[in-house]
Amino acid sequence: MKYINIALTVVILGMGFWLYREIRAPIEFNKIKKARQELVKQNLIDIRTAQLAYKDKYRVYTKHFDTLIHFINHDTLMLVKVIGNPDDSTQVTVWDTSYIPARDSLFTQQFNPDSLPYVPNGGGKKFEMDAGSLKKGKIIVQVFEAFAYYVDFLRDQDEKFLDEDEIIRVGSMSEASTAGNWE
Repeated sequence: MKYINIALTVVILGMGFWLYREIRAPIEFNKIKKARQELVKQNLIDIRTAQLAYKDKYRVYTKHFDTLIHFINHDTLMLVKVIGNPDDSTQVTVWDTSYIPARDSLFTQQFNPDSLPYVPNGGGKKFEMDAGSLKKGKIIVQVFEAFAYYVDFLRDQDEKFLDEDEIIRVGSMSEASTAGNWE
């Protein structure tokens, strides 16, 4: 009888520990997912910022990260300062145009453009990016899309919590939007 009580106690403790782990696993996964998702979102926002500036200058989006990185590192953006009121014909209005480096205008000093294509915690995986145009009515609209699969940045987590088709993206190749799918 004594051995049965000891065996049952061990089984109950083992099952209790197993139950605790089963309950904690999804909670821990969601905590890690949220933290990593924030890093990926920030990179996608940086890609969108660079793409919008690139489009302002060249009238199209680019599908190549090399082009986007070169633009950030070596190109300039036009800054127009208006002195006076252009709507007031009794005043002299002056437009002062200057050019500033794209990198200084768009990002902080700590920003590394060379890291732009890489998915955080992705083990070297790159974001997928495409650009092109859509016809909306009689208007041709420039579009871009950049995305990563959740499995790219959660690859070290338990597979039972992962959906291989779930993506996080910014922009769209099927509609005229630069929004992220989390917004």
